[in-house]
Amino acid sequence: ESYGSIMEGVKSIKSGNSLLVFPEGTRSKGNKMNRFKPGSFKLAELTGVPILPITIDGAYHLFEEKGKIQSARVYLTIHKPIITRDLAEEEKKELPGKVFSIVQTGMKRNL
Repeated sequence: ESYGSIMEGVKSIKSGNSLLVFPEGTRSKGNKMNRFKPGSFKLAELTGVPILPITIDGAYHLFEEKGKIQSARVYLTIHKPIITRDLAEEEKKELPGKVFSIVQTGMKRNL
């Protein structure tokens, strides 16, 4: 991750904007989620904004099955926000795993 990109994101958040972050860093190629990159949580750590986990389930059907975009059912699950203000260092380290587990609960539809 680029320090400059993170600081640009921090500036944007402090200006009142919301940001959408895909913590895997890429699309999943199937119904299994990739590990979340710890750097994707730096914006929340540095600004104290809450994280709103969202599961996008089935998007891989759109792109991966036939090598071109096709119609498919995609399910969104919006989970409860995670408060990040004043987290202890240990809690910050646990954020990627915690959010991964929460998002994974929404993947039950296609398992």
